[in-house]
Amino acid sequence: MKVSQIIEMVDKFLNLQLPRVLFEPNGEEVLLQQEAKTDKVQSLVDCCNVVCDEMAHNYAPLYRKKVVNASDGIVPFEELDDLIEVFSLKDSDGFLATFIYGEEGLSTKNDGQYTVVYSVKPPKADFFGDIVAGLPAIDERIFAYGVCAEYCLRMGMYDDMAIWDSRFKSALAIATRKKTPLNLKQRSWC
Repeated sequence: MKVSQIIEMVDKFLNLQLPRVLFEPNGEEVLLQQEAKTDKVQSLVDCCNVVCDEMAHNYAPLYRKKVVNASDGIVPFEELDDLIEVFSLKDSDGFLATFIYGEEGLSTKNDGQYTVVYSVKPPKADFFGDIVAGLPAIDERIFAYGVCAEYCLRMGMYDDMAIWDSRFKSALAIATRKKTPLNLKQRSWC
């Protein structure tokens, strides 16, 4: 998803009246020339990054899998880039290993090679960059709802923020809902 597309939707939802030329192919040049509008656009980009962080922490984490080595029973945090939370730690035989979070890293019982599955912080995006969603069901519209809520909060429009936040949370609940097949009990004819 492009940040510029999300901000274009936010512009339509909140009627911010950003110049249309920002969303055209040469919009980067226009953005650099118009410094007065840059503050509003930069605020919207910051809101996009905040919403992306919130989604990665609470709703749709971005996973990374990495093979690391433990020495002295510790897997250093330096080997786990942009760590939020560890979901599993498996030893070289494929068995789940127990661990606890320590000051320097993950403490394990043994040394050796481990496979770690963990969630990561999303990369920061600029106006013409991309945002990575944790689930394919999360689209630009859901991001735009969250950006509208965050922007209204920053501007002190608390009533509007509550409306957009409600839309954001309900759309996220639908997008992140577990979809299981419906099994009906077989009936017999009388």
